[in-house]
Amino acid sequence: ETSKIIIKEERPALTRHLAGRLNDSIGQNVNLLGAVVLGDEEANKRYEHYLSALKEPDINYISIKISGIYAQLHPLSYEKSKKELCERITTIFQAAIDYPFTGKDGTRSAKFVNLDMEEYKDSELTLDVFTTVMAMPQFKDYTAGIVIQAYLPDAFFFYERLLAFAKERVAAGGAPIKVRLVK
Repeated sequence: ETSKIIIKEERPALTRHLAGRLNDSIGQNVNLLGAVVLGDEEANKRYEHYLSALKEPDINYISIKISGIYAQLHPLSYEKSKKELCERITTIFQAAIDYPFTGKDGTRSAKFVNLDMEEYKDSELTLDVFTTVMAMPQFKDYTAGIVIQAYLPDAFFFYERLLAFAKERVAAGGAPIKVRLVK
């Protein structure tokens, strides 16, 4: 059953799959599977894996979980975690711009990166990192996304904050953001 939605990333199988989807005008969200990382070495490997994926010409949309690229998430080190995650997400967003996707009509565009909120305990940090990085001048014209889990008690408040951020961003001439609600 999962073979229809979980594709092995080995080439050339992934290349054929993505080309077929592009040919059928069906978008693909590449989500590198894996649970929360257990140490810095694994987090660094996943981080580098995302950067490598963004360099692939046929990948145009990826989803990232902050717990997958940074192992030291802890409420008592919020500012340190935020600083390091902002650096990593900045590099990821920049790679999405530096290695654009070329559509079948020849149009080139920045690749789309979506930050997933997978754990309630990391949701505030994910939101904070997303808005901090998206507020940087170099990302004024870049569109990225974030996921809100609609069933969380704070979901409405997260959405309100993102809506206010997005309105202010667009009013200042910036690109819109994408908010995906999941149940």
